[in-house]
Amino acid sequence: MEFRPKGVHTKHLTEADRIRIRTLYFDAYMPPKAIAKQTGYTLSQVRHAVRANSAAVKPRSGRPRKPKKDEEKAESNREG
Repeated sequence: MEFRPKGVHTKHLTEADRIRIRTLYFDAYMPPKAIAKQTGYTLSQVRHAVRANSAAVKPRSGRPRKPKKDEEKAESNREG
């Protein structure tokens, strides 16, 4: 098994990447290891893309952005 060098990170797959993986798996009947080797994605990324219900990328959770100062003023004017 090959390991990533320290400090090298994998990127999130785009919808197009996921479609490509799913096409290779379901239509070309390629095994996940062969897909990972050909595309350069990790085996975990390939497995996750294959197991998902669709190729659509789900929105990522995260901390909400701070409102801009203009938005804060408009909001405080509406309240008062």
